[in-house]
Amino acid sequence: MKAWPELARESLADGRACALLTVTRTEGSTPREAGARMLICGDAQHGTIGGGRLEHDATERARTLLAMSQPGELAVTQSYNLGASLGQCCGGRVEVLIQRLGRDALPFVERLIELDAKRERYACALVLEPCAAGGILAVQRIVVTREGSLGARAEHGVDTLAVAEAQRALLDATCLVVPRWLEPSHEEGRVLLEPEPARGLRLVLFGAGHVGRALVQVIGPLGWPITWVETRDDAFPAELAAGINTIATDVPEVCIDDAPAHSAFLIMTHDHALDLQLCERVLARTDFVYCGLIGSRTKRTKFVNRLSARGFSAEAIERITCPIGLPQLSGKAPFEVAIATAAQLLQVANGERKR
Repeated sequence: MKAWPELARESLADGRACALLTVTRTEGSTPREAGARMLICGDAQHGTIGGGRLEHDATERARTLLAMSQPGELAVTQSYNLGASLGQCCGGRVEVLIQRLGRDALPFVERLIELDAKRERYACALVLEPCAAGGILAVQRIVVTREGSLGARAEHGVDTLAVAEAQRALLDATCLVVPRWLEPSHEEGRVLLEPEPARGLRLVLFGAGHVGRALVQVIGPLGWPITWVETRDDAFPAELAAGINTIATDVPEVCIDDAPAHSAFLIMTHDHALDLQLCERVLARTDFVYCGLIGSRTKRTKFVNRLSARGFSAEAIERITCPIGLPQLSGKAPFEVAIATAAQLLQVANGERKR
């Protein structure tokens, strides 16, 4: 599954404007969280902001914005009372920002794609200013990293404020997890700060057996970058989701050395000796966020003893998760193990997001 900037770039490069819908505020019970996004490109819709009448109404407003002849980057904000106005059972309130992305937004989305590829932290500051049409806002987009900013207008007060607040958010990773309006509004426009998207984990998976294949089917739609490693050339399925890189090699341990910092490793090969070798290689580096080893508690005990005999500390060995998966999900069928493991990886990814 492609991220929204990649989909937007494809549409904009073809000369077709698209609409980005973002949940900016929630109150009470709501179908999606603040930060949820949906992209509309022509007749296609990617993602969801919650479905039902909320999404139907917001989609219609987005298509109205796309059809306007007024030039430039435009936006509207819309607040929904899910119970009173839409009759949805959630009963909470949702605010949605609807943006029209035109050709001028191409450098913005290309910059986001570049930063996402590097997994570099950033924040987006959107300056929304009233324009001629009632209720319609002109949009100025600014991408801020620790090294600088793209899109800020020189000697423009509200841009200076937006950049300063975004840079402050980057210094404290916990203060900008969801979109946040700067309040009170600046006289030259409202400012919305947006964090970089939750990117999930970089996963290195060893083994293309039954559980490995099931796990890739479960996790693939999340769009996480997956490096899938096997020693058998014919082990991989013919069709794979985007973002999955397969490697058939006689030296799979090299893929551990090549993995970037903060990667997650899953070891489930057909060879216990190879599993042990891979565990050693992962423990030799200290910058991983997860190391999962498929197997029983008996296998864990044997591996603990062998790794201890090879000089690894108890603290290091404790970082290996075996058996894998949420312990309360005890099914042993391949897809049951895959679902339990995917749920565990989501917990890890969520913990990394909050760091």
